[in-house]
Amino acid sequence: MKKMFFAASAAVLLASCGQKAPEHQLTGHLDGLDADSLIVYVINESFSRQDYMDTIAVTNGDFVYDLKDPSQLRLIALMPKGQNSNLSVLLVPGEYVRIDGTMDEYFFSGSKFYEDYNTYDRSITDYQREISGIMDRAREMHENGTATDSAMQIMQGEYEALMGKMSEAAKDWAASHPDQDVSAYIISALDGSDYKAAVEKLAPAVRNGKLSPYIQSRLDRIAAEEAREAAQQRCVEGAEAPDFTVLDPNGKPITLSSLRGKALVLDFWGSWCVWCIKGIPDMKTAYKKYSKKVEFLSIACNDTDEKWRAALEEQQMPWLQAFNGTDKNDVSVLYGIQGYPTKILIDADGKIVKTIIGEDPAFYELLDKYCKK
Repeated sequence: MKKMFFAASAAVLLASCGQKAPEHQLTGHLDGLDADSLIVYVINESFSRQDYMDTIAVTNGDFVYDLKDPSQLRLIALMPKGQNSNLSVLLVPGEYVRIDGTMDEYFFSGSKFYEDYNTYDRSITDYQREISGIMDRAREMHENGTATDSAMQIMQGEYEALMGKMSEAAKDWAASHPDQDVSAYIISALDGSDYKAAVEKLAPAVRNGKLSPYIQSRLDRIAAEEAREAAQQRCVEGAEAPDFTVLDPNGKPITLSSLRGKALVLDFWGSWCVWCIKGIPDMKTAYKKYSKKVEFLSIACNDTDEKWRAALEEQQMPWLQAFNGTDKNDVSVLYGIQGYPTKILIDADGKIVKTIIGEDPAFYELLDKYCKK
């Protein structure tokens, strides 16, 4: 069946103790490929961002693949060059998987893990097909002149009802199969509170087993989402800006409280963010114009130290620069940042004047108006 919206990924366990391990982590055959290679997007070990891109050679539909570091649990997405369809696979250290079928309809083999997953997958086949039908109808409406957003709004109620049924199916499966490793992956599509409740019902051996990094990553993301939502309620106009400490390129700490006495532009960005980079010239103009009245501090988020430093060298931004912290020191969570770039204007007394998401001229209009008071 088509694997759309609901994650159709899995990790494979060895079929038996005496079985000879396959030569490669991933093998497969996909019919109907028009390309001689597959693009591989490898998600990092915390499952928070793309780590690197790779390619797989395809010969008559056959392919093999191994991670650069097979000791890490990684999620990979496979996509034929020039096509929109993709499929995902969770690769577990020491485990091996085979994929057969087409990009739209495929199945996994290699172990009992996949037998369990396919049993569950068959139980939601009707839901998956109905969801595919919704998308096909929305696409047809768009081709006939209906705006994409309008088409999706028309289908929204039907789509949400089906997604609700799929979530219930995932919860029911995991609750009735708490000792199966596959349950830890099946519940990954659940939302915050439902996911946490489902995790509690898993057997300790599953919660603490090979998929424990995946479980913990999902729990961490839920905690961060909850913290962001709470921060959005706190970080409103007129509220005191929460204090924090970040490190500049030389490892020197910068605290928000140390910048009191001048207004502050707090800029959340990343070297990976196209609109952040496009907005740097306007930031330079604003800094040159208002640096005597306003301090600027850019905090790089969801970045790597290497890419951040390379961007600093290339862009030559003359104001304060810092790298975002992690866990309890994650400033983006502290301020409830939802998109990049996000700029926050803070007055000389440490009160939030306004938050603007995106590279929006409205921010510079706000800054002009504030500095002319």
